[in-house]
Amino acid sequence: MYNKNFVLTMDVGQTVIAKVPNPNAGIAYFTTAIEVATVDFLILAGSATYSEHPHQSPVSQVWNNMQLVDKMKLRLDVARFQSTWLSVGFSEFGGIYYAQDQANLKPEKHLYGVTTYIDDICDDISMMRSSDDI
Repeated sequence: MYNKNFVLTMDVGQTVIAKVPNPNAGIAYFTTAIEVATVDFLILAGSATYSEHPHQSPVSQVWNNMQLVDKMKLRLDVARFQSTWLSVGFSEFGGIYYAQDQANLKPEKHLYGVTTYIDDICDDISMMRSSDDI
């Protein structure tokens, strides 16, 4: 799973951007590197929608001033989005990186790369086993 970014429109018409971090998304360095390369890719592709709402406040700054019913609506909306996204299956997945952010890529600078860092991490993980497994 990845960190989630949402553009939410409230009942009163106000638009907010919410970023929901996911501790299972991976190493913070690489998840940030993916976001940076993705934003650059979107800008190069001519899309300004990612930075369309820079004047809005983060949810963390307005949360304490929100009414309880609005907080619950927001939580339910986010849960619905996550439920919908989790119901979609992908045969493959990955991210885009700059070469300097991904050590195992070729040295020339390019925008596209493969996601292999999780495989390297899994190779280093030792399993804890009980005496029943021996």
